[in-house]
Amino acid sequence: ESAIVRIDTKTWKRKGSMVPIPDGNVVWTAFSSDGAYAYLTGAHVSRGFKYDRAKDKVISYARAGVEGPYGVHLGWDDRFLYTIGKGESSHNRGRVLGKIDAQLMEKPGGTSPMDQFTTDCVRGDHATLHPDPDANEMWISCNASFEIVIFDLDQSKVTARLRMPNGGSTHSGAFVKY
Repeated sequence: ESAIVRIDTKTWKRKGSMVPIPDGNVVWTAFSSDGAYAYLTGAHVSRGFKYDRAKDKVISYARAGVEGPYGVHLGWDDRFLYTIGKGESSHNRGRVLGKIDAQLMEKPGGTSPMDQFTTDCVRGDHATLHPDPDANEMWISCNASFEIVIFDLDQSKVTARLRMPNGGSTHSGAFVKY
């Protein structure tokens, strides 16, 4: 098992207890826009976990919709949670994106994923929302197919692929305004 450990950034001391996560390979975290919840991916058991920060406990989980989820990201309205299927702790050749209804994760006992979308993004790891909510795109970094896959959240499909120059391998993403 893994655990959530909260740290006070002023004193660098632990706040509260260690909260166990029933997965030996917790990979990534996404926070709700109000900061009330943290969502974590468990690559070994292929689940997404919902952690209530005020209650300091995991309140629910769902199947991730992908095998070996790595990155995790919420859409603009915090309604849907997207899991990046890297295949971590398994085959490490993921090519899919999972979708979970974050509101259904309020119910204890686990929920099922809503859907899975093929992106052919080989070994996708992280995603970044396009900074314009009207675009409603998620840009997924693919560190083995050497590209960024642009996934339209309204249409639920890949709309573009950006090849990395000289076979460069991506591992994250950011939008920069200058």
